[in-house]
Amino acid sequence: MTLTDISGAGPGAALGAGQGEGGAEAGRDHWEAAADAWGRWADSMAAMADKINQPLLDAAAVAPGARVLDLAGGAGEPAFSSARRAGAAGLSVCTDLAAGMLRAAANRGDRDGGANAAAPL
Repeated sequence: MTLTDISGAGPGAALGAGQGEGGAEAGRDHWEAAADAWGRWADSMAAMADKINQPLLDAAAVAPGARVLDLAGGAGEPAFSSARRAGAAGLSVCTDLAAGMLRAAANRGDRDGGANAAAPL
């Protein structure tokens, strides 16, 4: 998986960082602090997550050639599951407020050969 800045604005910019009580900054800080643990456990939790992801992907009619945007994708699920379904002709983009989560997803993609998945920073 390749990390590419496709927004130009950086993580969380679209969520109005700093608005409300704690706003997006508080949420981002929380998930940044948790990112390493999510990254460490993501592979071992994949089978359990798949029990939720497959019905979700069925409901969204993700098929070969699909283009999927995973919002708040964390360490990469269901982005990787959708990338496998979409196949070489498709694309799955994993986004998250926390850059640490995107790094965890990118590391998983590098290990697993996620050629049609991207985690933009």
